[in-house]
Amino acid sequence: MRNAEASIDPPTDPFAADSGAVSARKHPVRAGGTLPPGVSSDIFGSAPLVKTPPPDASLPPPAKVEVWPVAARRRGWTTAPPPMLDDLPDDEPKVRWVRPCLFVVAGVLAVLYAVPAFLMAGHVYPGTTVLGVDVGGMTAAEATQRLTTGLVGPATNAIVVRDGTKSERISPEKSGLTINVPETVQALPIGFPSPFDVWRAMTDGREVTPVVRVDSNRLGEVISTQLARGIEQPMVEGGITFDGLRPEPVYPEEGTALDVPRVAGAVRSAYLNPDIIVDVKPAKATPRVTKDGVNRAVAWARKAVAAPVTLTNAGTSLQLTPTDIAAALSFEPGETGGLEPRFDAAVATRGMRFVPAQDAPRDATFDTTGGRPELVPGRPGIGIDTSKLGAQIITVLGRETDRVVTVPLTELRPGLDDKEAASLGIEAELVRVDMSYTCCQPRVENIKETVRRVNGLIIRPGETFSLNQVTGRREGVSGFVGLGEPIEIRGRSGQDVPGISVAGTVLFNAALGSGLDIVEAVPHESFLPPYPAGREVVVSYPEPDLVWRNNTDYGVLIQASATDTVMKVSLWGTKTFTVKITQSARTRFTPAPKIKGPEVGCVPLVGSSGFMIMTTRERVRLDGTAEPPEYIKTIYKPRAEIVCPSTETS
Repeated sequence: MRNAEASIDPPTDPFAADSGAVSARKHPVRAGGTLPPGVSSDIFGSAPLVKTPPPDASLPPPAKVEVWPVAARRRGWTTAPPPMLDDLPDDEPKVRWVRPCLFVVAGVLAVLYAVPAFLMAGHVYPGTTVLGVDVGGMTAAEATQRLTTGLVGPATNAIVVRDGTKSERISPEKSGLTINVPETVQALPIGFPSPFDVWRAMTDGREVTPVVRVDSNRLGEVISTQLARGIEQPMVEGGITFDGLRPEPVYPEEGTALDVPRVAGAVRSAYLNPDIIVDVKPAKATPRVTKDGVNRAVAWARKAVAAPVTLTNAGTSLQLTPTDIAAALSFEPGETGGLEPRFDAAVATRGMRFVPAQDAPRDATFDTTGGRPELVPGRPGIGIDTSKLGAQIITVLGRETDRVVTVPLTELRPGLDDKEAASLGIEAELVRVDMSYTCCQPRVENIKETVRRVNGLIIRPGETFSLNQVTGRREGVSGFVGLGEPIEIRGRSGQDVPGISVAGTVLFNAALGSGLDIVEAVPHESFLPPYPAGREVVVSYPEPDLVWRNNTDYGVLIQASATDTVMKVSLWGTKTFTVKITQSARTRFTPAPKIKGPEVGCVPLVGSSGFMIMTTRERVRLDGTAEPPEYIKTIYKPRAEIVCPSTETS
C-alpha cells in the first residue's frame, strides 16, 4: 500500500491556495549540497529508507517511495517566528525617570502658586483698578482711602442731557448720584486667591465696576425742574389765577414733556461715563382743558369772590373774606374740557376755632426749653371736618346771597402720635442760626407770621420741606401785611409781601449747616446787605421757593422764633453729619453804575458792586464716609446807585 509507512515529510499547509498541488520548488539539500555529519539525505526522501535486497524473482518489486506533497507557503508569511514576550526590550528604566519628573514639575507649579498666593492673601489682588484708580496690593482700609480721594473727579463730572440743539449739564451730587465707596471696597477681590486669580493678577489684572448709590427722589426732582426748564416746551394747562380778587384766565397751550422715569434710567447709565451724552426726545403734551372751559370757570370765579362766606357752629360765627376765599380757591381739569373748583378748607380756616382749645386735637411735639427735647404727648380732640366743609363752601360760592355754612365737626386724631414722635430720634440740637434786621418795618410782621407757621414742624425722614407749601400764598392772607411786589429773579417770577426772603435765608442756613440736602435755593440778583453773601435766598410766590430735604434716618424738628430785630431757627434731630462750610474771597468785581434820579420824588439808593463768591460745603457721616463736596458759585450783578439832583448839588 502507498505510504503505508509513516511519512517524515512536512504536513500539508492548511492555508495553501491549492492543497492538491505539489510544490515545484526543490528542497535546497537535494541539489547536491552537503549535509551535516551523521545526517543522511534519506530523511529528505531522496533515497529509500532501507537498502534494496538482491533481486529475488520470488518477491514483488519494492514499493516506490514518493515525496509527500507540501503546499506552497502563503505570501506575506515571515520566515522568522514572532518574538516571544521574553525577547521584548525592557522599557522599565525609562518609566522610572517619568515619575520623578512629574513630581518635580508639580512641586515647581505648587511653589509658583503658593508664594504669590500667600503674598496676595488679605490684600486687594494686584492689577485691580476702579475707574483707573489702582488699588492692587492694598488693605481694605487703604483701598477705601484711595478710592475716596481718587474717585472725586469721575464722580463729579457733569452729565450732559441733550435734545437737538438744546442741552443741559446736571450735577451728579445734586441729582443724587454718588459712588458708594464702602460697598465698592466690599466688591474688590480680597482673600486667598485661586490659581486662576494668581494668573490673572500676574498677567492682565481686572477692572472693578464701582457701586453707585442712586437717590431716585433727588434725581426725579432735578429732571422735573432743571432739565424740564431747559429742554421742555412747557404745556400750559387751562386754569385760573387771582390778581387780588380778579380772576385771570390761563388759556391752554400745547407743549412737550419729558418721560421722567426713562430719562432717569438713561442718566443713571451715563453716570461715570463722560463719553456718553444722554439724548432725550420730549413727547407731545396736550392740555385737557379747552378755552371755552376756562371762560366758563372765570365767570363762576367772579361770583365766588364777590362776597364773604359766614361759618357758624354752636353760636360761634366767623367770616371768610373774599381775600380768604381767593387764597384757598383753585381749579382742576374736569372730564369734559372744563375746570372743577376745589376749596382748601384747611388753609382757609387755619387759626379758626369753634371749640375750646382744651378740646381741640394736638400733635405730639417736643419742648426744648430745658436744653434737651422732652416729648409733649399729643391727644385726639374735636375739630373741623375740612373735607366736608370744602364741598359745602363750593356749593354756596356760586350764590349771590345766603352764603352761610354750618361748620361740620368731627373727632380728629393727632397728625403725629406719641409712638411715632418718640421713634423719630429727635434727641439733640443739630444747628442754630440767626439773622438781624431793622426794627419796626412792615416786613417784621410777615417774618413773625412765617415763624408761627413753621415753628414746631417735624419733617419725617425722606420728606421735603417747602416754604411756599407750608405758608401758602401770603399776599392778602390773614396774618401777612403789605402789598405784594412783583419780582423776577434769575428767570423766576412771582409776587409776594416783604420779609419772606429774610425768613427763607435763616431756614436755608439752618438746613445748610445741619447737612440736609438743598433742593432749591435761588440767591438775589444783586447783593443786598444785611444778607450773607453766597448764603442767602430770595423767596416769592409761586417761585422761587426754598426747598430742602431730610436726607437722614431721623426726624427733624424746626424750632423758630422772631422778635422785632432778630429771627432764630434751631433744628433738632440725631446728628448724622459733621459739616464744614468755607467761602472764598470775593472776586471778579464789577463797579456799580450811577443813575441820576428824577427831579421830583427822587429816592436815593446806595449801589453795590457785582462780584463772585464760592461757598463749599463738606459733609462727613459719623461712620467716616465722606459725601462729595458741594460747590455753590454765586455771581452777583452790580446794583445801580441812584443819585438825586438835590444830593448831587449839595
